Amino acid sequence: METRVVIDKPRRVCPACGYIHFTDPKVGVGILVTDDEGRVLLVRRGVEPEKGKWSLPAGYLDQGEDPKETAVREVREECGLTVSIERLLDVFHNPPGQGASIFILYEGALRPAADYRPEMTRPMRLSSLWMICPDWLSPVPITP
Repeated sequence: METRVVIDKPRRVCPACGYIHFTDPKVGVGILVTDDEGRVLLVRRGVEPEKGKWSLPAGYLDQGEDPKETAVREVREECGLTVSIERLLDVFHNPPGQGASIFILYEGALRPAADYRPEMTRPMRLSSLWMICPDWLSPVPITP
């Protein structure tokens, strides 16, 4: 493989067969989940990058995975909660070096508390799980 300018960018090209390697952007998916009281579901990251910071449940899209399924899976894995996708909120572009190149944000709704499955969480990744009430930004632990 050698580097050549192809379609206005340097790309890796096979000189023998002409195959062009296109670097695909990494796609991240997140979900904004609120409950009936208007509290927002947040997770406190337990690993780098951004360890210790609060975030919406989010993760990278796997090859061939539907972005909506990724959002639902991330909430289940990170929080042990089941959600449904309500709508697409926005799609963002992040500059290089800022995580996912493309970030898809959905709005979701919590499913019944009976769906809570703490055994589905990945505790190594998160240090806390909270609901935040935007009215006073006072953290309230989730008690399913």
